Order: sequence, then C-alpha cells, then structure tokens
Amino acid sequence: MELLLLICLSITLTLTLEYTRIYPFVYEHYIQTTTYQNASYNLGHWMGSNGDLVYGSINYRFLRGLQATIWAQYIRKGEKGNAYLQYQTQPQPPFLFGLRKNYTYFGGFIKYEIYHELFAKFNFQLMKLSEQQEDLSYRDSNLNEFYFSIYYGI
Repeated sequence: MELLLLICLSITLTLTLEYTRIYPFVYEHYIQTTTYQNASYNLGHWMGSNGDLVYGSINYRFLRGLQATIWAQYIRKGEKGNAYLQYQTQPQPPFLFGLRKNYTYFGGFIKYEIYHELFAKFNFQLMKLSEQQEDLSYRDSNLNEFYFSIYYGI
C-alpha cells in the first residue's frame, strides 16, 4: 500500500528543460517571396533568427484540482542583420553577432479548480531586459506583472 502511494505521488511532479538555438539569417532571404513569412509574420520560431533560449519549469499537482508551476527562461538575441549580408560575407557572421539583448524571465502560477471546469488562477512574472549599447555597456530595465483570473473551461 505504501509503495503504491509513493508511485502516485511521484507522477504529479513534472520537470522540463529545453534549449533552442537559431542561427543568423534562418527564415531570411533577400528575395521577399522566398522568406519564411506570410503577410510579414514569421512562420518559424517566435524568437526569430540569431538567438538562443534556455527554458526550465517545475510543475507539481498537490491534489486533484490544485497545481503550481514555477518556470524561468533566458534568451540571448543578436542583431537581425540584413539579408544581403549573408551573401556578402563568407563565412557568414558568427552566432549572436552585433549588439545583444538579453531577456531573463522568472514566473509561476497557482491554479485551483473550484468546480468542474471553473478555475481560479494567480500568475506572476518578473522580467529583466539588458540591452547592449554602442559603448558595449548594458542598459537594464525591469518589469513585474501579477494577475488573478477566474475562468470557465480550458
């Protein structure tokens, strides 16, 4: 009986770790009709080219209807560059070329199912943006967000 209870408790914990890297000029082409876009909207990864992303989260379901998640992600983004540049310089510019932007996010939420398909949710997110300047120093800005919502359905 104790072993069965231990197995059920261990299934309620979920750990996630992801890494995404997109090289310069992916989704870009100097001929507009051959880019990976529709109506100027990028159809590839939302981050765009010349950047990488590390994401991690821990999700725990305490009991039926009560769940908590904390997560963090770090994004490094280089300059977009000009599509002609990929054909003029050989080899191509290095990964993360140009002035960089670093995004650091930390957040989480607690969600409770009050009644069948009726949820209450509290979210928070802390964001730090570091933009590299021409003198290679960084300018930082912070944004903190807190939300509370009650919703029905998915």
